Amino acid sequence: MDIAYTNARIRGFRARLLDREDYRSLMEARSIEECLELLRAGYYGVDLDRASVRFKDAYQIIDHALTENTNTQIASLWKMIPERLHPHLRAFLYPWDGYNIKAIIRAIVKGADRDRLLDSLLPTGRLSQVVLRELVTSHNLDELAIRLAMLREPLARVLKRALKTYRAHKSLFTVEFSIDKYVLTEPLKMLKGGDIDTLITRRVLAERIDAFNILTLFKIHREDYREEEIEPFFIEGGRNMGKELFKRLATIKEREELFKELVEGIKGRTLKELFSPLYADQPWILEEKLEELRMRRLLREAVKEPLSIALLLEYVYRKLREVKNIRLILRGKMSGMPESKIREAFIEPWQA
Repeated sequence: MDIAYTNARIRGFRARLLDREDYRSLMEARSIEECLELLRAGYYGVDLDRASVRFKDAYQIIDHALTENTNTQIASLWKMIPERLHPHLRAFLYPWDGYNIKAIIRAIVKGADRDRLLDSLLPTGRLSQVVLRELVTSHNLDELAIRLAMLREPLARVLKRALKTYRAHKSLFTVEFSIDKYVLTEPLKMLKGGDIDTLITRRVLAERIDAFNILTLFKIHREDYREEEIEPFFIEGGRNMGKELFKRLATIKEREELFKELVEGIKGRTLKELFSPLYADQPWILEEKLEELRMRRLLREAVKEPLSIALLLEYVYRKLREVKNIRLILRGKMSGMPESKIREAFIEPWQA
């Protein structure tokens, strides 16, 4: 299949995604059950009906349906895109394996409900839903590493090395960082050549690394790390932040000063304009805004290069973002979170 046909199909997929009015209705819904009925009236209806046979709890029904629907959508993309774009989509989706493994690790350490966890995972990478179902039953982190090794999954080696540090300090930060570093850098090795699709995909991968380095700064800057201890926290491969800037910023203790120096030192006018002093005390909001920036850029690229991979990647971002938005709304309602707080982490589709 050629890219023109693929992009025509993707435009059809995009048209079905939730719009501004759909989100407004979900925000205003008085209960999770009301959200369920609102979603049932749209393209999630079939998945919600199937999930209702297995589950009684409204949140679990929606959670399971979101995962199943996303799996179906991603599977459809694999079938319809030209074979030459398979490495690009694989590289783009690769980090989600890491996100899933990190979620399983947290559940093991905290003793969380594994059944609910499985419904919230998105098997969009190499690890299938069947594999994830087996991994979530691991009793401890060592067993998880062994199971990954039996699957010949490269993340097994990463996890085994990180567990040595974890046993000494009992901090998950190093474990999660090691996984993130691998799943963010490994995709760069998958793409060769200088064609437009490769350039677009590599730019997205590099921007992810920039975003991760920025967020890492906010996690470590108040720790008493020596300069030689800071360097391993920097991930190579980004576009807008070099190692020396990262090392200098990581020694700044005051968050407001860090933010100011970050804005002055980082490359990219659009990136600078994105930053707001309001995020200095809420870097998690910055993470959402950086993702929104990547979506906007891909959409502009899709207009400029209509026969490129940009629309495909932008759609995947939108679809996964939609799932994140719905879960955010539901969890906010369950915890009594004010709508204003929900909207802080919310990326509205008409802004992308």
